[in-house]
Amino acid sequence: MTGIQELRDRLAQIQLVASISGEPASRLYEEVLTELTSVGFIPSRRAEGHALFPCENADILGLPHIRLANFGTMISLWIRGPYDLSRDKAEMAGLTAEELYERILVGARRAAEVFERFRGIASSVLVSLPLDV
Repeated sequence: MTGIQELRDRLAQIQLVASISGEPASRLYEEVLTELTSVGFIPSRRAEGHALFPCENADILGLPHIRLANFGTMISLWIRGPYDLSRDKAEMAGLTAEELYERILVGARRAAEVFERFRGIASSVLVSLPLDV
C-alpha cells in the first residue's frame, strides 16, 4: 500500500495548461468538462470555471478535486487541495484514500487526452502527471 503522503504528493504533480484562446479555447474547455462528467465527476460552477468533484459530498468534506479554469488565453486544470487527502475524510465519502486518488487520476488522464488533441491548435500545451499515470 502506498503511503498517504505519497498519494498527496502525486496529486500535487497534476497540472494541465494550454495556451489557447477564442473558439478553440471554448471547445477545449467544454470537451474536458464533458469528458470528466461522463466518467462520473460532478461539476460545480466557480468564478474561474468549474470544480469537478470525484464523489458526492466531496465539497462538503473538503476532499481534493479537479479545478478547470478559463483565463482568457489559457485553459488550466489542477488539483485543488491535494494535501487535504485523508483516510478519514475519504471514508466519510464511502471510499478509501486510494480509491479517491484513483478516481482523480482517471479524470486527470482523460483530461490530458483532450489537452493532447489540442496540441496542434494551441500555442503550447503542458501536461504534468505523476509517473505512475
